[in-house]
Amino acid sequence: MRTLFFQKLSTKYGFDLFMKRTIDLVMDQEFLVVDYHIPLTDVSSLAMNRKQGNLYDLVLVTKYGQFYGIVSIRELIIKLSEIQISIARYANP
Repeated sequence: MRTLFFQKLSTKYGFDLFMKRTIDLVMDQEFLVVDYHIPLTDVSSLAMNRKQGNLYDLVLVTKYGQFYGIVSIRELIIKLSEIQISIARYANP
């Protein structure tokens, strides 16, 4: 992701070493891909079970095997909180 990319390019000869080379040399090979139909609770569990360095990396979303979009951990947590508040609001006291 972005942090790893900048770390590799910001080394003493990083820019010169990686110019005009394929992106797989600087990209993170371990990224989280989830299907559009997976519940938010499952996605948040998968995201939080990643390595510490990848904990706040983006989550790639696919729909029917095609790239659909990306979700940040911030957006994921906010939406999950909204759903839990909505459930609590209509719960019987």
